Parts: sequence; structure tokens; C-alpha cells
Amino acid sequence: MLRSQINIFCQDAAQPVWNSSFPLVPSGFLDIWRAPLDLSGKITDPFRPLLDAEEIRKANSFYRQEDKLRYLTGRGFLRKLAGNYLNRDPRTLVFSQSPYRKPILKADQPFHFNLSHAGDWVVIALSSAPVGIDIEPVNKAFAHEEVVSRFFEASEKAFIAASPSPKEAFFKLWTRKEAFLKGIGLGLSDHLQEYCLLDGKQTVTIAEHQIYSAWRLESFRMRGDHWLSIASSDMELSPRYFDVSALPEA
Repeated sequence: MLRSQINIFCQDAAQPVWNSSFPLVPSGFLDIWRAPLDLSGKITDPFRPLLDAEEIRKANSFYRQEDKLRYLTGRGFLRKLAGNYLNRDPRTLVFSQSPYRKPILKADQPFHFNLSHAGDWVVIALSSAPVGIDIEPVNKAFAHEEVVSRFFEASEKAFIAASPSPKEAFFKLWTRKEAFLKGIGLGLSDHLQEYCLLDGKQTVTIAEHQIYSAWRLESFRMRGDHWLSIASSDMELSPRYFDVSALPEA
């Protein structure tokens, strides 16, 4: 089996300013979008007509209304965004999966995306290069110790144990792990404990061939006690941040 070394440059970032105007899209881009989980459905309702039959079926399969709204918001938001970026009717977009079940879009130009929803937010990363994103609320009641013992590398375990707020440190590093693995297209794997994603330059070995040998990971704390991490395979791209209110209505 091929094994590839990947350099990962990890850092904390300042809380960004979320723009409310739709951007011009250059040839190289890394755009992060957010939408709040709106239990009233006001944000979600305009997205419903954009979904296909399979997406509607899956939405209706969720038992909890909150989970259904997260899914509807995420998929509809993604379709609306992709349609605007690609100048296509969102209803005609065809989604598929990579061999490792990473969602992909059948497009005739470089267009990569990743989606995460948890707690109060749905976040979507759009880029001209492979990208991953993850968001998690800081759950004070969550017993993180068992997860740390099973899935964290030794240096990460020591960092969390020595942190003034172990819960904060745990959720920051967990979002980094998920964002990175989603970015490279493997999803969560059995080798999380091999990946050290503390601040600075880290080197990991992946048991699959990867054409991107360097990644950048940035993390910051969002309003409402959430940690968000972004993994980008293009070291030259700087993220831009946009709120759902920046979407054109038409």
C-alpha cells in the first residue's frame, strides 16, 4: 500500500468579520459561509424547492425536527451557493461521492466544497482546491476523556491535560482532526491517534496516495461557544468569510 507524507501547518486564527455582500469569485478562492440553525424555518423554506427527491426523502427520515432542519439548511444552502458560484440552476446540480464517500459535485471546473453542521450553525467551505471544514459546540457536559484516550496522539493528550480548559482544547483539536480528514477525503478513520495537529508544522503519514503534500489548518472560536476549523490544500489561499445574508435572493 502506498504511504504519503503530508506536512500540515496548524494555527489559531482571530475571529473573522463575516461579510454580508456576495463576492466576486476569482480563479483561486477559499470562501467560508455560515447560516444559523433557524427553528422557525425562515432561512430553510426558500431552500426547499432546490432539493431533489432523494434529499427530501432523507430530510423526512430524521426523527428530530432540529436534525431535519440542519440537513435541509445545509443541502439547500449548498445548492444555492454552488449555483451562484457556477452560474447554474441549483436544481440541476448533480452530487456524487468519492470512493471514500466524500460528497463531490459533478462540475466542469475546479469546484470543491465541504459542509458541517452542529449546535447553532451550518458552515460550508467552497474552494478552487480540496478543502475540509468542521464545527462543534463546546459541550461542557461531554465526557471527553475516553475519546482523548482512544483517538488522540500522545502530544495532544499532554496538551489537553495541561490546558487551563481541557474541554476547549479538546473541541479545538477534534475539529482540526475532522476538518483535515474530510479535506483529504478519507473521513474519520481508525488512525486518528497517529495525527498530531497541535500548533506549528506537523507531519503525518497517510496510507493512501495524495497529490497534495501540504495543508493549512486554521481554527477559531465562533460566537455561541463553537470551535471551527478549516483545512485547505492550497497554501496560497486566504479564507474569506460570508454570512447567509450575502446570498442574492433571486
